[in-house]
Amino acid sequence: MRVGKYVNRVRAWVTTYIPSPRHSLWTAINTYLPSTDTDTWLPPFTGHAFVMGDQHMVTFDRRHYNFAGRCSYVLARDMGDDRFTVILHYNNRPRQPQVQSVVVLLRGVAIEVDRENKVKVNDKGTELPFFSGVISAVRHHSIVRVQDGQALTVEIDSARGIYSVAISGWYHGRTAGLLGTYDNEPFNDLTDSNHQITEDVEAFTNSWEVGRRYCRSRNLADVEEMDEEDGVVTECRKFLTDSSSYFSPCFGQVDAEELVWTCVSHARTAGVSVQEAQCRAGQHYRYMCGRLGIAVSTPSQCVTCQLPHDQGSFSAGVSKEVEARVDDLGADVVFVVEESSCNSWAQRSLASLATQLAQALTAKGLTDNRFGMVSYAGNGSQDLQLVHTIEGQVFGDPGNFLKAAENLRLTYPSQRGDVEAALQKAAQYPFRAGVAKVLVLLPCSACSGDLYVLGQVLSSYGFQLHVINEQNFALGGDDSDGADDDKGGVRIYGVDSSKAHTQKSAARRAAEIYGKLSPPEGSCARLALATNGSVFDSAHMQARGRIQRDFLESFAARGALGARTPDCERCSCHDDGTGRGHLVCQLCDHDHAWMWNHIPRWLQSSSTSVMGVFNDLHHQLVTSLEVPEVVQGA
Repeated sequence: MRVGKYVNRVRAWVTTYIPSPRHSLWTAINTYLPSTDTDTWLPPFTGHAFVMGDQHMVTFDRRHYNFAGRCSYVLARDMGDDRFTVILHYNNRPRQPQVQSVVVLLRGVAIEVDRENKVKVNDKGTELPFFSGVISAVRHHSIVRVQDGQALTVEIDSARGIYSVAISGWYHGRTAGLLGTYDNEPFNDLTDSNHQITEDVEAFTNSWEVGRRYCRSRNLADVEEMDEEDGVVTECRKFLTDSSSYFSPCFGQVDAEELVWTCVSHARTAGVSVQEAQCRAGQHYRYMCGRLGIAVSTPSQCVTCQLPHDQGSFSAGVSKEVEARVDDLGADVVFVVEESSCNSWAQRSLASLATQLAQALTAKGLTDNRFGMVSYAGNGSQDLQLVHTIEGQVFGDPGNFLKAAENLRLTYPSQRGDVEAALQKAAQYPFRAGVAKVLVLLPCSACSGDLYVLGQVLSSYGFQLHVINEQNFALGGDDSDGADDDKGGVRIYGVDSSKAHTQKSAARRAAEIYGKLSPPEGSCARLALATNGSVFDSAHMQARGRIQRDFLESFAARGALGARTPDCERCSCHDDGTGRGHLVCQLCDHDHAWMWNHIPRWLQSSSTSVMGVFNDLHHQLVTSLEVPEVVQGA
């Protein structure tokens, strides 16, 4: 049997039906049906422009050029009504030019985001989220997103070197700056501030230089020509433009060839390996495709997760067991707060609650502790879950937790926010391996629906949930005057699955009191008890003096009691939706056997789309059909 004959027939079939990167099945689909976003179906169409890796510029009309400077430059400006200006600040290092910050000027508000994701509003340090009318600045994964309603969106992702500007189609023909004129005519994108078209990149960019300090503006970008015989060029081109590339579904929308130079430049100037250079350029390409509505996956070798205690890193698709270490134990704690008037006490007292809990954890031997916050609210038919930053980061020191609480908007009436989505958002935080994982939920609206499956997921992944909301734990007489148990009244702060938590004078009767109580009501309470957590009555946080202090101590003691570092975890690495690694760790000894090898998609990533899954299958199909040429006489 002449095997070569049949192998070459298969090869010919592949060549015929998947002939090139630009004629694959998914390229065709994405070319003629470019987006599932209905807002992009009819004009005016949103314009997108990008700065990639500090020096690769992509204009609104898809012109590519390379520039890096030492000054500040206008990226984009509304030349009609001056409704917005976006400014790019570089550092003043000629040998290593980097984007230092991005400033967005909107309606008299100046929002600046630096490389550390720290934000200033009108030159004053501000934590996210920030809102002023229709202007907002929020955090999503490593991205800071600044918006002016539907008119303008600026995204800053300094960790990946990605900066993007999206403008409404109503600004067509009204913009200017380093990102061009947005009139569907690439030839005039290098129009300087004097309205002159030029092909001199340095002269063009110098004309858009702004700032009060003296700055010697010149082009410091790597503009060296690529040597086609160079192995780095070959590897970069194969990774980005080959027919089996992960990125092939987007070839019809974004020219991958333009990113080859970016890949080569990373390897040549940043001192990184070829693989890391490929991955950086791939992240940039994927981001541009995503903003055009095309879901492209990240190659598994580009998604890495770091294990603690110098245990190394590993890539997506791999699982590792992590055993407990007796040194450097800690906890990651995330508060989940419904933004409603019933939690008005949280603005002034939540920091005290976090501090008290941190002290209790430290007393238990958990000294390396981090705190974070997610807020949520029902806004008509739209539920919002927002990350609150602490010094620009999603986790922070408990001593700075007040900064996360300052931007809570607690004047809304309760509108039944989506508790399940808020808890999922919190569980997606970058929790470390080997630490105790604690969620503290502060709901206002009644918890409804079946949260049983969520409870199993939280338990199997080592989360312990505590709920603080309005409860009715009354027992005996009226304790409104601070009555003690010797007068027949007992102040009950909270309960768990085995005991009541009361004022200190009644602590010896905790088990007896618990037996006389009805179980707390609501899905959230049942969820907390299912994770070996507790339910506490927020009414005591409205009190002052001794009662509130006792409540804080009682809650903190119970929170620390249940916080346990896992003896063993099985950790896997996943794409967080932006191309960065997201560590997901499951207890080795959890009780839910059906959870093995089943990680809920929401826990892996909040951004993975169905189209992205199909694109993965497309890549696997094309790769599997790649066969070597076989000599006919074989």
